[in-house]
Amino acid sequence: MDFNVLSAFYLVPLFISAIGGLIEFRNCSFETPRHALSKAFFLSFRSLVPVLNIFSAILYLITCGTFTWKRCAWKSGSPPKN
Repeated sequence: MDFNVLSAFYLVPLFISAIGGLIEFRNCSFETPRHALSKAFFLSFRSLVPVLNIFSAILYLITCGTFTWKRCAWKSGSPPKN
């Protein structure tokens, strides 16, 4: 997989989620600095979730998906391609 494609799949959801997190953080009011830090940590962790989901889906398609396609072709009776 080309690095530009991989970085697009990684960076686009990260930027979208980070912008949403910044907007949500800006609209909150905090009683203590500790509450603000815990909210910032939560929002930064939450922004990584869509990136991890997309990255794991790509890894699944690269590894298990290609293996499943080869195995299904082998079971259908067609000769394996070398």
